Amino acid sequence: MKTNKLGLFKQIRLLTLLFISAIVFAFAFTGFKTKSIQNTVLSAIDSQKRSNRYGKLLDELRSLEAGLLFFLASGKTEALEPYGEIEERFEEMLTKILENPDIPQHNKDKVAEIKELKQKWLEESAITLIMARRKLDDGAITKKEYQEEFAAMNSSANVAEIRSKVEEHTQAEIDTLTTAVQITFQSINFLTLLLGALATFVITGYGALTWYLIRSKKFM
Repeated sequence: MKTNKLGLFKQIRLLTLLFISAIVFAFAFTGFKTKSIQNTVLSAIDSQKRSNRYGKLLDELRSLEAGLLFFLASGKTEALEPYGEIEERFEEMLTKILENPDIPQHNKDKVAEIKELKQKWLEESAITLIMARRKLDDGAITKKEYQEEFAAMNSSANVAEIRSKVEEHTQAEIDTLTTAVQITFQSINFLTLLLGALATFVITGYGALTWYLIRSKKFM
């Protein structure tokens, strides 16, 4: 009988260690998974911020194009004042992103590309068209010559290229955000299932252990 009791105690101790090990593993894994979820959420927040920045850039770009077209159509010098302010804001936004140490380098490379395209548009199209409009107003060129120069500059194509890049990067950030949200929900669901399985395992295990003890006492 003494031998049976010793064997029973060993089995109980083994089962208890098994339960404790399962609980420790589950909590350790939960901690690791929670950290992973936290990093994914932070990544999603960063993607949302970058998406918002690109959205603001897109708004400023539309305003910039509209301001230039208004001056080219009307010839009113005062139309260049808001155009100049918008151009400064656009440039300032790009510079802030490029100088922000918290923004990854690959994102800065994308912004640098947009800045380069914007500069190219200003130097090769916008400034030339502004000068052509002033020449027209001063009578230095004819309306036909001005229209020909306007068509040759193809300013709309330059702006469309910049807009396409901004929209491309915006969509990339939205896709990253969507993926991060999906991963977060999947991780939460997995943790819920894991903890549920652990609870079931512990309750069932201890229930089985209790039943085993009761039966063992009867036959001792």
